Amino acid sequence: VALVHEKIVPFYDQLGLPISAILTDGGREYCGRPDQHFYELYLGSSNIEHRVTRPASPYTNGFVERFHRTLKDEFFAKAFREKIYTSLEELQGDLDRFLEFYNHGRIHSGYRCNGRTPIQTLKSLLEVTTSEVTEGQAA
Repeated sequence: VALVHEKIVPFYDQLGLPISAILTDGGREYCGRPDQHFYELYLGSSNIEHRVTRPASPYTNGFVERFHRTLKDEFFAKAFREKIYTSLEELQGDLDRFLEFYNHGRIHSGYRCNGRTPIQTLKSLLEVTTSEVTEGQAA
């Protein structure tokens, strides 16, 4: 909940993109009785729909599955091979720097990014959406 509340929601709010839904797997950290589970309560109180992938179907959430593989191959395998971490904070700092690079510096070849970074892709989408709205208002 802290990550969603402190990082994800403010990031998208800053871009003027309200979050209408979040997709997770059915893990206990995300799912439970909607009137009792902290994550479910947070999403409900924030008017964010909670969508859950079907069990044993990782292809439903392919972007996340691919990201996990990249994280394992490009960050964790290298980090633990090259460095002995003495604290969780030290590991978190290196992970934060990797995520900054992943989103702002690493070129992605997938069909949506098509040779751009994720942040370039997002900004491009926002420009297209903004121009479509502007053109629609002028008509």
